[in-house]
Amino acid sequence: GADHSMFQNSSLTRYRTDFTVRVGRMNVRMNYRDALFYSDDTFELGQGQINGNLTYTFMRSPGLPVFVRGMFLRGNVRYSTANNEFEELSLQMSRSIRQWGRINMDAGYDLQSRQHVIRLGFTADLNPVRATTNVDIRGDRTSVRQNFRGSLGFDRNPDRIIPTNRNQVGRAGASVILFRDNNNSGTFNEGDEIIPARAVRLDRSAQMSVGRDGILRIGQLQSYFQYNMEVMRQALPNPMLAPGRDRFSFVADPNQYKRIEIPFYTTGVIDGTVYILRDGEQHTQGGLRLFIKGVSLDYEDTVRNFSDGSYYAMDMPPGKYTIEVDPVQLSFLEVEMKGGPVNFEIRALSEGDFIENLDIFLSPIVDRPVIVAAGPEPDRREMEDSIATLSRQHIRLYVSAQNAYYANEFEQAMDYIDAALDIFETDLAIALKGTLLYMTGRRQEGLEFWEEANRRNPDIGIPDLDMLERIIRVLQ
Repeated sequence: GADHSMFQNSSLTRYRTDFTVRVGRMNVRMNYRDALFYSDDTFELGQGQINGNLTYTFMRSPGLPVFVRGMFLRGNVRYSTANNEFEELSLQMSRSIRQWGRINMDAGYDLQSRQHVIRLGFTADLNPVRATTNVDIRGDRTSVRQNFRGSLGFDRNPDRIIPTNRNQVGRAGASVILFRDNNNSGTFNEGDEIIPARAVRLDRSAQMSVGRDGILRIGQLQSYFQYNMEVMRQALPNPMLAPGRDRFSFVADPNQYKRIEIPFYTTGVIDGTVYILRDGEQHTQGGLRLFIKGVSLDYEDTVRNFSDGSYYAMDMPPGKYTIEVDPVQLSFLEVEMKGGPVNFEIRALSEGDFIENLDIFLSPIVDRPVIVAAGPEPDRREMEDSIATLSRQHIRLYVSAQNAYYANEFEQAMDYIDAALDIFETDLAIALKGTLLYMTGRRQEGLEFWEEANRRNPDIGIPDLDMLERIIRVLQ
């Protein structure tokens, strides 16, 4: 690059050139700059300089010594083309210390003044403040500079002073309360349980941290900007919980924390039976695919009913839904759902909403009178009702075992799952008992239960062993 400046009786031309090449983890750079000054019909070169530096970043490989992993190392040399001599040599080292600090060291020698130059720096990013310490040594002179930087915020309701190591003056923040709505009021009240988790995501960059009070505070927001927020259920400590609303927008107000309350509820469970009308009598029909779609929320799921016609679906967020039998199977059976898909609603309740007897009735697509047999119901109906009742009891016990497991109440969860297995031995219940056995130290028995569940259903989800071991270490 070059630039040329013209004055009344003179001119100045500055030019510079850079060359950079990367070889593996090494960067090599050469820089040359000079100036040409014209005045009174004479040309004069400026103080031309050539700078060269070599930069290398060490990998974080386990094979390297701990103190050099991730280290940044740079060597620099400066040469004067006007004096035809080297002016300065220096070596710089920089390394992070965990996630909160960084140390820098710069050692050089000034060949013109024949003085050594040493600079030491340490930066600590603590939660409430950023501390920077610099020590400069040039010859026999030493100077020390200490700097603290940060800002204080006041979050109302609850009243709390929030320190941060970033400058927040003129910016905005949000105070997000994720809570389990125990009284079903939709707002955070006394008795509601705060969920301490970073379970939200913004469409712009921001600084998030969970305070000791369990409230998620977001800083470094742009004032008057509209942010879109999304709840991430996979980041919750209890996956059985679902938010009252999972997507919304807000405008960040300057110089204050905007309070945002997000209620959570235990997900719902539905169960029912599919009946088909044949020869004037109601019979159960199994082996069907049931499509569940959300009306007031983005939700789709497919479940299969059992051979006795019963079905159930779990982990359903609050909202309005429809359920219908696969139209392809209806066409094959030459039946229809009179009235179309069945509508239902999962209510936002802290203990979860259980919708029982959500039965589906199928009838033949024929225009002929249907003769209904008179007399008492056969014993088969009593048997089917008994099976449906047992299925609902099994589901309730299974869900209770899941809730107890996520609350780390393993013994109670074991009682629930044993009672569920006494009713029906389903692959999900067998897999959950394997997890409980593993968590309580009976690892070999747990592996055997997982193997049995996987034999029954190759698609069954088996927990990751490394994750379980980490959870066990934390609980211990």
